[in-house]
Amino acid sequence: MSVETSKATIGHTPTPWSFETVKTQVGHAHKLTPINACLYVDHRDAAEKDQKTLEAAANINLIVTAVNSHASLVAERDAFMAALSEIGRHANDPDAMRKIARAALALSKAGAEHGN
Repeated sequence: MSVETSKATIGHTPTPWSFETVKTQVGHAHKLTPINACLYVDHRDAAEKDQKTLEAAANINLIVTAVNSHASLVAERDAFMAALSEIGRHANDPDAMRKIARAALALSKAGAEHGN
């Protein structure tokens, strides 16, 4: 199966994703679940230990946040595109266009306030 075929037919591992930091013999590992992947941070240089550990944790946290936000961002995009389409159907009615835009913005704001 080609990479292009797999992209079209296989989705990513379902959310939520999380990570746990554990000690290793030479540093730390940030274990990413549920995909069983690890980001290892070796502490060969004691002066870099804290910097590397914090940076790796921030990177893995960014990955987890992005994956866990994906579905809500796609839904938000779809709602936005639907609102634009609806506005387009009322191109000769500025009042209707404003009402649709305000309703779409209110829904977006409500979703953002509730973490959606």
